[in-house]
Amino acid sequence: MGKLVLSLNGAVQGEFQLKKERMTIGRKPDNDIQIDNLAVSGKHALVITILDDSFLEDLGSTNGTYVNGKLIKKHALRDGDVVGIGKHELKYINEHATADDEEFEKTMIIRPGSASAAVAAAKAGTEPNSPPAAAPADTARRPPGSFRSETSPAQGRRGRPGTLPLGFGNTGAGVDEARRQQFARR
Repeated sequence: MGKLVLSLNGAVQGEFQLKKERMTIGRKPDNDIQIDNLAVSGKHALVITILDDSFLEDLGSTNGTYVNGKLIKKHALRDGDVVGIGKHELKYINEHATADDEEFEKTMIIRPGSASAAVAAAKAGTEPNSPPAAAPADTARRPPGSFRSETSPAQGRRGRPGTLPLGFGNTGAGVDEARRQQFARR
């Protein structure tokens, strides 16, 4: 089990065992590790401990959180790391912590909406982050916010309820039928 040793100007002020999965650090008394100093935000940082490893996350603090002198947002703590919060230091001690970043499993981050774009791009044979194709000439002259309506299969007339604005999946190839029907019912 890891621990954090709190010090100010080299004088040890306390030791905190990382017993809980989530421990907050900040100025307010409801934090697990309270640092009563105006340079420390009310809820400054969070330590998440999973098995033998701990991770530090800045919670949007005013003055930032530093590890070994480097400003961080998120950081996997290693034995001997020195966390700087205001003028205070917290030394992370854990001989059983994973020693190397290479030992962590890599995780892919997929933002909402990007997975379907990546699949569509793969089917079309393009890169998922490549710029979109140029708009058709007739749409390029329209003012922003105006849409050209296409006939919905449920309505059959241009510009009536049940039509879809251009760009809402009513373009032909690869149309999501459920979405088209949802808009057609309106």
